[in-house]
Amino acid sequence: MALGASRKRLSPDLFREVLLLSGTSSLLGIAAGYPFVFLLWNGFRLFIVDSEEMHLKLDYKCLFLSASFFVIMVAFSCVTAYRYLKRTNIIDIVHEKHINEPVKVLGRWCGPASFVLILAGAVCGYMAPGIYMQLFSKYPTALERTAFDHSFF
Repeated sequence: MALGASRKRLSPDLFREVLLLSGTSSLLGIAAGYPFVFLLWNGFRLFIVDSEEMHLKLDYKCLFLSASFFVIMVAFSCVTAYRYLKRTNIIDIVHEKHINEPVKVLGRWCGPASFVLILAGAVCGYMAPGIYMQLFSKYPTALERTAFDHSFF
């Protein structure tokens, strides 16, 4: 549809789409944040610690932070769309879409090799602090502990 159209003709449609997508996704993210916090807090109370003093109080002033992030994100999306439109030649994109690229068939060894590499990475990551302590006869410093921290598993 954009073939032969000028940048002036394409820019309103592009910006309308960017504003719609970035605005809708940001607003849905903000709206989904409150139920997520509620579920996260109740999960924390259920599995970790539960006491009488632990009441979840949502302060709606935090929406100012979300609103500022919303404005920044939409603004950067529009700037990125403007830069893309300024640098792009529509005819080059159309020609590039029609170029066939050969697909390289991967061998049967790729699947098992990926599982072995994932397992090796997990084992090495788990054993790294112990290896460090054995090699250097000391506990890792705070900076080194963050590098070896495997609590995200």
